[in-house]
Amino acid sequence: MFTGLSGSGSGSPLQARATAPVFLFIIILLSIAAFLGIIFLISTQITKYRKSERYIKKAQKSPTKRKDVVELGRSLNFTSAEINLLWKVCFTVKFPNILYNLKSTEDVDNLFRNAYQILKQQDYFSDERLDLFFSILYRLELMVAQRKTISSTRQIQLNKTVTYIATNGEQQPLTVVENTRESMTLEIPDYIHSTKEKPQPLAKSRFTYKTDEGLSYNYIARVIRYTNTEKEGEKHYLMIVSHSEQLESQAQRHFKREFTEESCTFCSLRFAEDKKSGQLNYIYSNKLYKGKLANISAGGCCIHTHLPVKEKQNLSVSIAGYDIWKIPGIIRKTRRLPGGKFALHVQFTKVRLADKNKIQAIIYKYDL
Repeated sequence: MFTGLSGSGSGSPLQARATAPVFLFIIILLSIAAFLGIIFLISTQITKYRKSERYIKKAQKSPTKRKDVVELGRSLNFTSAEINLLWKVCFTVKFPNILYNLKSTEDVDNLFRNAYQILKQQDYFSDERLDLFFSILYRLELMVAQRKTISSTRQIQLNKTVTYIATNGEQQPLTVVENTRESMTLEIPDYIHSTKEKPQPLAKSRFTYKTDEGLSYNYIARVIRYTNTEKEGEKHYLMIVSHSEQLESQAQRHFKREFTEESCTFCSLRFAEDKKSGQLNYIYSNKLYKGKLANISAGGCCIHTHLPVKEKQNLSVSIAGYDIWKIPGIIRKTRRLPGGKFALHVQFTKVRLADKNKIQAIIYKYDL
């Protein structure tokens, strides 16, 4: 009797102790899951709020904080020195949140132009700081420009300039006067219409287009036909071309380029080793040649001249109008132009920081 009574129990104390850790483990797992769920819900709500119109409007009006500059700088692979200088620029003009208020190249220009005036008065700029200042300015311009890419020539607006690249490499600006789904109509100058350099009907030709934000696209289009129209007694020559969806963005330059017609002089350059120091000395020719700049950047220039200088020749460039003298360079390419001229594409090989900054200031129209 007593044996049956003892066998009817719910379990021994040893079994109860063995079961307790299992329940405890389950409770811990459930607690962790609940905690992670709460964190996820909070994170989701924060993310949703930060995407809301209310948050964006509030963030746009708030001043730029250093963490905002750090976030932007890291996304663009800025160095710590570049981040520090960008923070100095934003703090100087009390610029509203930089993460939300750089929407166009005009915004970038206004930020840096205003900061430049103040920092210049504070005598903040050394040659090194000014060089870094222009470098950051250009990289932010590229960042903004890349947000507004185009994928078809149908997106090019009226009155914009499309450049025809002739077989000899010469670039001829043409104006967009009509742009339909089927084709684009470009007005061409009389001197191009009457020259052999204009593309033949049905021939594929090279064009380039530069957006207002500074992005350049190369593409190939077929010339459909030529026509002309008359307005107020004046004849206008038109070239109708096909559209292209194969636009190739040009590799970005390291420096901003400016088109100009500034006069310049250049001379041949050679090097001689100093026997005592082992350093190379520059030896400039006394014979100067005249030319005219077609474009210039802090990294090089293009000179139009009647002199057919061969490629890979070293030379020195001086620009009296810019008060810049004897910049060493090398001719990377020589092109023959209509009328017996040549285009010398020059890469500067060693530019003094002061001259480099002077060129950048001229391009950005800053007063040094």
